[in-house]
Amino acid sequence: MPWTTATTRSSGFAVTAAVWNAEHVDNMNFLKRIDYAEQITDVTVNTTTEGTAVSVVSLTSKTYEASVTRFEFYAPSLDTNAATMHITLFDGSTAVGDLFQGAGSGNADTVGCLTRYLTPTAAAHTYNVKAWISSGSGLIHAGAGGTGGTRMPIYLAAFRVPT
Repeated sequence: MPWTTATTRSSGFAVTAAVWNAEHVDNMNFLKRIDYAEQITDVTVNTTTEGTAVSVVSLTSKTYEASVTRFEFYAPSLDTNAATMHITLFDGSTAVGDLFQGAGSGNADTVGCLTRYLTPTAAAHTYNVKAWISSGSGLIHAGAGGTGGTRMPIYLAAFRVPT
C-alpha cells in the first residue's frame, strides 16, 4: 500500500468510496507505526566487538515495503565508564551502522532519541539495536517510567514515511 498523493478537486466533484479510501483511509493506514518494542531494565554492555554486541531491543519480524522507513531508538541515559560505546542498528545479524558512538565521563550521559531513515527491501526483516564498548563495561539505563525520577523505557520503533 503506497502513499497516495491527494488530488485537487474542482467544485461539484462527487467523492466516491474508491477516492475516499485511496486518498484518506489507505494513507491513514500507511502512517500507522510498523512495529514497536521496549526494554524496561538496564542493559549491561560488556562485549568489545560489533560481532559480539549485546542485544538492547529488537523488533519482531515484519514484511517491509520498499519505501522509506524511519527507525527511532530512544534511551534515557548511559554510563560508558569513559570507554567508547557503540549503539548499532542491525537488520537481523547484519550491522546497518552506528546510531551512536561516544565516550562519556563515566556518569549517566544523555543519549536521547536517535533516528535513521532507510529503504528496506520488500521482504521480511528483523531490525534490532545492539551495543558494544571499547573496553570494560557500561550500562544503558532504562525504567518503567512513573513518578519520582524513574527513567523511561528504552525503545525501538519503525514508521513508514510518505514521499
